[in-house]
Amino acid sequence: MVYAGGARELISKCGVVLVFLLLLRAECFPVRNFHIPSQKLWRKLTMAESESANMNLDEPELRIPTMGEDDAEKAADYANYFCTYAYLYHQKQMLTDTSRMHAYRSAIMNNAAHLRGKVVLDVGTGTGVLAMWAAKAGARKVYAVEYTDMSKYAERLVQANKLEGIVTVIKTSVEELELPEKVDVIISEWMGYFLLRESMLDSVLVARDKHLKEDGIMMPSHATMYLAPITFEEDRSTKYNEYLGTLHEWEDFQNEMQNEFDINIACLTADFEQEQRHYYLLTSLWSELHPDHVKGTPQMIKHLDLKTCTLEDAKGVESARFCFADLNPAAPEEPACISGFAGWFSTDFRVGDGEVVTLDTSPHSVQTHWGQQVFYLPRPAVVPQGHHISGELDMVRQRENKRLYNIGVRFTVSAEADAKPSMKPIVWELP
Repeated sequence: MVYAGGARELISKCGVVLVFLLLLRAECFPVRNFHIPSQKLWRKLTMAESESANMNLDEPELRIPTMGEDDAEKAADYANYFCTYAYLYHQKQMLTDTSRMHAYRSAIMNNAAHLRGKVVLDVGTGTGVLAMWAAKAGARKVYAVEYTDMSKYAERLVQANKLEGIVTVIKTSVEELELPEKVDVIISEWMGYFLLRESMLDSVLVARDKHLKEDGIMMPSHATMYLAPITFEEDRSTKYNEYLGTLHEWEDFQNEMQNEFDINIACLTADFEQEQRHYYLLTSLWSELHPDHVKGTPQMIKHLDLKTCTLEDAKGVESARFCFADLNPAAPEEPACISGFAGWFSTDFRVGDGEVVTLDTSPHSVQTHWGQQVFYLPRPAVVPQGHHISGELDMVRQRENKRLYNIGVRFTVSAEADAKPSMKPIVWELP
């Protein structure tokens, strides 16, 4: 099932002969309730494709606001990002994610021998659950750091669970945190949508470099990002229809303003269309995909070792290559109809020689509150039998908000696995 937590992205300009699109159009586009775009609207879609290529993929400054000295920037960051975590309903959403909870509890309790008698730092403790599990696993001391007013609830929960002798809740940003001792273990649930959204990993790495002993442990220890093509035309065309519907509605609205109220609003039309293109076609969508939606074998586009990766590594993804084949194994004689791409992640807890615990957010696992991020094309990409869909992905921070990202994808459809994409990048916002 798919929920419109954001909107959708655009574009597919692959080197596929137009006749394939025409022949398969009835198959790839459901006819019921579908707005047939006029030539005027098709021109607007072409404009949207060009616009996506011009969206910002330049390198922004690396530093997130909490690492800077600008008080106004810090205040805005606190209001826009941290404050959302000060509400119990938001914490409840994470605490009712059973995959998340079981993974962290198993990782902590299964490695109690590595925590017993040790000093632990929980970065972004929220309600303090991970800190309390560390205490129950035998930690000598746990510092639970929380920047928001959720810290007062964490303190109450620590006291209610009679762990105040071990767990100390500290209300501060990690960047300003001072501790009386080095820590043996850092625990944090820092992952955002498509792993890097929110840029909380930066703060975890700052804590690691400043407070973790040289032989210390990071939990989780590794993180991996994945990408795969998907076929989900019912959902893609629904969002596409919604976009076309808004343009038709605006035309009616414009005529009404002119005919009923003698006001010409035509000068606003281009701005409205740009606004709607961005919302419906150039923004990623939070989804809960079924495994059948995934085509080809998912491919790793970034892997992080949390003990050694740098702030530079954490800031995004640079020109990650991908190549997908065998996209329609159920009917290999027929072309594959690719609706777009989807991204997700997994994290591993590798501690010594113990059992590895993995938190998997893929469509093939139990669904989590992270879901998957979907990047839909405006028209499906048709991949004939024996052809590949190959290209590269970039993920860079937005200039306006360094906790959010733009995703740029260049791809082509070719019989050659190593074919280089000739198109300009399609750029989605990951809000």
